[in-house]
Amino acid sequence: MLDADMFVGSVAIVFGALVASAAIFNWEWYYQLKKVRWIESLSGRTLARVFFMLLGFGLIVLGGVIAIGLLSNESVGAVRHSRHNRVSEDGFAYRF
Repeated sequence: MLDADMFVGSVAIVFGALVASAAIFNWEWYYQLKKVRWIESLSGRTLARVFFMLLGFGLIVLGGVIAIGLLSNESVGAVRHSRHNRVSEDGFAYRF
C-alpha cells in the first residue's frame, strides 16, 4: 500500500461523508451551491437528496477500497517497469 493510496482514499472518505451528511441533514448552505442547485432544479429536492446520499456513500466505499489497497494507482507500476525508467531506493522514478 502506498502513502498516495492512503491519502486519496482518505480524501474520498472525507468528501463522501460531507456529501452524505449534507443530504441526510438537508443543509441549506449545501443546496445553495451552483452545481447542486442545478441538479436540484432538474429533479427536485427529494431526488437530489437521494442522489447526493448515494454519491456520498459511493465515495466512502470507493475511498475505503483505495485506502486498504484493493484498487491502486496503476501508473506507478507502469513507471517502475518501463525499460527507460529506473527507480531509485527512495521510490522515485527517473528517466535515463
